Amino acid sequence: MPHKANTAIQLAKAIAVVLALSSPGFAQQPPVSTVRGEILGIAGKTVTIKTRDNQTLSVELTDKTAIVGLRKISLADIKPNAFVGVASVPEASGAQKAVSVHLFPESARGTNEGTRAYDVRPNSSMTNGAVADQVKSNDGAE
Repeated sequence: MPHKANTAIQLAKAIAVVLALSSPGFAQQPPVSTVRGEILGIAGKTVTIKTRDNQTLSVELTDKTAIVGLRKISLADIKPNAFVGVASVPEASGAQKAVSVHLFPESARGTNEGTRAYDVRPNSSMTNGAVADQVKSNDGAE
C-alpha cells in the first residue's frame, strides 16, 4: 500500500471494508475477518478504524490484507456481463429485496460467486454473479 500523504487522506475519508487474511496453514481456506467502518488513520502497518457501532479498532496489515472502498454509482453504470454483488433481505412474501448493489472490478470476477450470509442487516444475504441482461419493466430496471 502506498504511504503517500494524499493516499492516507483519501483512505482516512473512505468507508472501507478491511479483510484481514491470515496465512493458509493447510489446504483449507484461510479464516477471514471483516471490519467495516471509517478509516481514521494509518501508522506504519496499523490502520485505525471507527466501526459502525462506534468502536475504535486497530488492525495490523499483512501482505494478504485487502482494503476495499465503496463509492456511489448509478444503475446505468452496471452493464451486461458486469460482476456484481446484491445484498438483500427477505420480505414477508419470501421474495428477496435488494438493499445494495456492488459493482466489482474485473479483477474480482468469480470472488465468492453464489449466495451466502451477509452482515449488512439482520438475516441479509449477498449474491455475487455476472449480470446476464438488463430489462425495463413496469416497475423500473431489473
